[in-house]
Amino acid sequence: MKLWEKEQKVKSWVREAFDALGINLRKYSVLIRFSNKMTRCAGTAEWRPANWYINPEDGDYTITMSNPLWDRCDEAEQRDTAIHEACHVLDHIINGSMDGHGKGWEDCMRAVGLRPIRTHKIDRTGLKRVVPAYCPCGTIKEIGKIRAQRMAVRSYRCGECKGEIKLGECVSQKNHPIW
Repeated sequence: MKLWEKEQKVKSWVREAFDALGINLRKYSVLIRFSNKMTRCAGTAEWRPANWYINPEDGDYTITMSNPLWDRCDEAEQRDTAIHEACHVLDHIINGSMDGHGKGWEDCMRAVGLRPIRTHKIDRTGLKRVVPAYCPCGTIKEIGKIRAQRMAVRSYRCGECKGEIKLGECVSQKNHPIW
């Protein structure tokens, strides 16, 4: 699928989310783009003020989708991701802030008919920017290369067991290899 076809698909799903909340998309500047660098998250949404001093409410929205992850998704996952990011934009339009996955975003997700889920389950195996890491409970994590470089200076904890995540080790709580 060509890039412009992907962008048109995302635009149609963003329009669907705006329509579900009764907000006219044409009143806002929403740019859709794809990034080959994004390998960890499926999409991002951001707002940049056009000129803070003249009108602090005037600005541009950018929804960036991960090109490498996009090709690994089925159409339902692609749609959910596009609408997920559109809900961040809608949260800013309705509530005046992009507070991540807070109550405003959750309300927008429910209003468009989706469950407010924060993470994806897209297989990231084999992507260049991913490094395997392991924690004491045996959970295998996929760490971005930049975070892996930072792990040399600071430690990261597992979200499930709160144990320290290590690169290149794979041991369970009983110190037995997992594979």
